[in-house]
Amino acid sequence: MSYPNPPQEGHDPFQKPSGGQGYGPPPSQPQYGQPQYGQQPPQYGQQPPQYGQQPQYGGQPGFGQPPAPYAQVPPGYFPVFNSQGQQVLVPLASPGKRFGTYLLEAVLAIVTLGIGYLIWLLFAWRDGQTPGKKVTNLKYVNVDTGQVADWGKSAFRDFVIRGLVFGLLSAITFYIAFLVGAFMIFDQDKNYRAGWDRWAGTVVVDVSNVQL
Repeated sequence: MSYPNPPQEGHDPFQKPSGGQGYGPPPSQPQYGQPQYGQQPPQYGQQPPQYGQQPQYGGQPGFGQPPAPYAQVPPGYFPVFNSQGQQVLVPLASPGKRFGTYLLEAVLAIVTLGIGYLIWLLFAWRDGQTPGKKVTNLKYVNVDTGQVADWGKSAFRDFVIRGLVFGLLSAITFYIAFLVGAFMIFDQDKNYRAGWDRWAGTVVVDVSNVQL
């Protein structure tokens, strides 16, 4: 009877012979769901992106946000949001019409004995106007938002800035401060804004042929 040859010294019985399968235990295979070597397991609380979702890159501009700049705004116009939230170009109030409105305000205050003018003014502020601007179709517009000034903005412009601040400066400078602020309406580069318009952040537009 023949016996198998005993293993030679230095021979590895589990060494893979050439051209054949080794006799050692097969290498362990990672089971399904287990992370591979070098990969990080998903952290708790993270959700994978769902199919069909699109990444968000910021909110969309809407009503009430600052007006988007036009590619080319013609001189003498200003972008304004109307009541439907649409942005339209509205002509600026000309210096001549602004000056004529100043005179009309004085006439209306005298005719209504002051009290009637004041009551009318409180209601006109809701539309970004004064009694004189109601007649001449002028409106205040908020420079930052491009919207017609509300009651608070109009009252801040007329009562706080023009009435109190410029009234105090005029008393100190012998009415020079008021005249300087009024004649700023002839500065086309500043959109014909008076001194109180610049401090209050408003601009005056002509809505004679525009519906806001």
